[in-house]
Amino acid sequence: MKLPTFREIPLVRLWLPYLVMSVGLTTLVYATVQQSHRQAANDPQIQMAEDTAAALAAGEKPSALVPARQVNMRASLAPFLIVTDEQRGVVATSGTLDGATVLPPAGAFAAAKADTGKDTAAPQENRVTWQPNDQSRLAAVIVHYHGGYVVAARNLREVEAREQQLTEMAALVFIGLLAASLILLLIVK
Repeated sequence: MKLPTFREIPLVRLWLPYLVMSVGLTTLVYATVQQSHRQAANDPQIQMAEDTAAALAAGEKPSALVPARQVNMRASLAPFLIVTDEQRGVVATSGTLDGATVLPPAGAFAAAKADTGKDTAAPQENRVTWQPNDQSRLAAVIVHYHGGYVVAARNLREVEAREQQLTEMAALVFIGLLAASLILLLIVK
């Protein structure tokens, strides 16, 4: 006995467009919402980094601009600032990783200085996701100014929790769309 080919099964042929539409719609909605969550995670840091760089370029002292309260970037959701000189030597910081000062990779600074930063049209700025250790991912904005760099960052823990919820919802919606389309085909057929 010969098994029927894919094209010989009428129900599968009718269902295929629904499958393609379900994949396309679910992917579109998921990607749009996920990117909205992630890009919005940069908003406080953009303002902090740009304003701090402008104040430093105008002659203000880093110690007057960087908050004295230290933020542990592993545990806290609070944004923090790091000011460095041109060689990425830390001048002032309000962010530490368990008491140690850490910096994004050198390439992230170089991209800001070279005006090749990602996700921005602002001059001498770079927006990156920075992972200083296995447990922490940060939304960081790096701005170059004449004299050094300003890094403003914050932990992405809550944003990533929302993204996980979004993934679960998208999977359920996708399965629901497929099941509903199959049921409708069976009823109409």
